[in-house]
Amino acid sequence: LTPQVPSGPEAPLKAPRKEQSERIWHTKKEKKELEAYFRFCKFPTHKQCVELGQRIDLKEYQI
Repeated sequence: LTPQVPSGPEAPLKAPRKEQSERIWHTKKEKKELEAYFRFCKFPTHKQCVELGQRIDLKEYQI
């Protein structure tokens, strides 16, 4: 059940694109993709957690 997106060595699933992260994630598709990214990406480094946390609304999605 892997999304058809390019993956890097640090992220098993696609990270939110910059243009997406600069606005509110409001569609069901975006929310589902975001939740999938959090569920499968274990964030091996604190830097990744902080970087992604700064780009999305953690409170809105209660992650």
